[in-house]
Amino acid sequence: MIDKEELLNNKDFYKSFKNGEDLTSFFKELHKKAVEHMLDAELDSHLDNSKHEKTAKGNYRNGHGTKKIKSSFGESEIKVPETEKAVLNRF
Repeated sequence: MIDKEELLNNKDFYKSFKNGEDLTSFFKELHKKAVEHMLDAELDSHLDNSKHEKTAKGNYRNGHGTKKIKSSFGESEIKVPETEKAVLNRF
């Protein structure tokens, strides 16, 4: 697991951003990936299984759709997991 404190205190990490726009772009991508991972985790919980595992409920993953979201970082297009019986639609 990544040590968040170590990352926050890593000067080389901050040097990788040349300007404020680079940093904002990084935060936007981080936010997008976090939302996608949370939606995948929510579907894991809903189906009571992980990706590539069979489910006893007869419902299973059926790829991803896309959805546009707006946040303080602007508009992003995210991948939204879908199931055979329904699409996870929280936005």
